[in-house]
Amino acid sequence: MKTRNYNKFWALLNKLPCASKEELVRSFTRGRTDSLQAMTQAEFQMMVASMEGMVKHMTSPRDADFDLWRKRAMGAIGGWCRARNYPEGKENIFAIALRACGNAGYKTFNDIPLNKLRSIYAEFAGKCRVRGNVAAMERERLQGLYQEAMDGEEYEQAAEYKRQMDLITVN
Repeated sequence: MKTRNYNKFWALLNKLPCASKEELVRSFTRGRTDSLQAMTQAEFQMMVASMEGMVKHMTSPRDADFDLWRKRAMGAIGGWCRARNYPEGKENIFAIALRACGNAGYKTFNDIPLNKLRSIYAEFAGKCRVRGNVAAMERERLQGLYQEAMDGEEYEQAAEYKRQMDLITVN
């Protein structure tokens, strides 16, 4: 006879919000008992399997969502650092993210809540888009001035506009 793993049951129960042992046992024994020891082996196994499914359903999407937004925030901050020639190492990105949270008291990057990760992403991605749009507009302006200088045979001025255009990076 297979022994029951009560430790697994209690670990799963602690991960489920608003669930009591008695409620779960009663629901899987159809009200016959609220004692783990009075359950049949089949009832116990079915209950543990069901609890595992509930816990997996509860934690996986949330963890995946957090992971996705952490990566997005890190990417947006990294892009912002690249555009400004700042060092973009992991530690620097984490420090910038924590500073972006203000005085919220988060100790590590992983402590930042989901809603704040989303706003950090939006803020830094927006900064990169704006900078890219401004750079493209400036490059287009300089291109027009360069063409006018070339048409007017002002080669020194044209060379200066060309040099300025080469300095602009468009994201």
